[in-house]
Amino acid sequence: MRTVRTVCGLLALAVAFALGVLAGRGSVTATDAPTDTPALSAETGSPQDAVLLAVPPLGQHPDYPTGCEVVCAAMALQFAGKGATVDELIDSHLPTSRDWYWYGGRFYGPDPNEVFCGDPRSEQSYGCVAPLIEKMLLSYLGDNRQVINATGLSLSTLCTRYIDIGVPVLVWATVGMNPLTDGRSWILPDGSDFTWPTGEHCLLLIGYDGENYYFNDPTDGKRVAYVRITAEQRYEEMGRQALAVMS
Repeated sequence: MRTVRTVCGLLALAVAFALGVLAGRGSVTATDAPTDTPALSAETGSPQDAVLLAVPPLGQHPDYPTGCEVVCAAMALQFAGKGATVDELIDSHLPTSRDWYWYGGRFYGPDPNEVFCGDPRSEQSYGCVAPLIEKMLLSYLGDNRQVINATGLSLSTLCTRYIDIGVPVLVWATVGMNPLTDGRSWILPDGSDFTWPTGEHCLLLIGYDGENYYFNDPTDGKRVAYVRITAEQRYEEMGRQALAVMS
């Protein structure tokens, strides 16, 4: 159904796409978590004043510049004893698409719920949201009992329900917990309008105390701390998307 494009049209599309992608991912200004943060046992399942799970962090740079979602999934799987690598998840379990095009004067593109929009190994890409990563995890594990869709729960509930029993949680927020803004827009395959949330970012929630939530941030491959109210607001802006992998 696509019409033949002129050379000028292709150049315009390439420029527009590049500008949209560059606007979609910003630089991180995360605060490193203090080294004296209490790492209390969560095995009892009772409420704790502070918990910090010892999840080894993984970084997305330089190999996966837009693959924060897959890197967080790999961290969660490895902590659960599943041994997944980022490359294995991308190559064998993650559907991707670069199918952007103009037709009838309108700009069309893929659905981030169904495919990774672009390529996690390319800076000229966008990303995906929780439903796709849930499908990727199910594809890898082959057991739906090990993947928990916790979307809709507050960060504090995620902590009492999962962090307190030793289970980290993938959450969608923003790069550096900066305010979310609208990015590039396109028409999804089902005909609905979609606008990419500029600054979209996936982190692995690993702990909390009275002032902060703690995350493994794949941007720099470090453990970072964010003030609770700020993290809660950015998580809310991204639709309270959350996934947990049970061991």
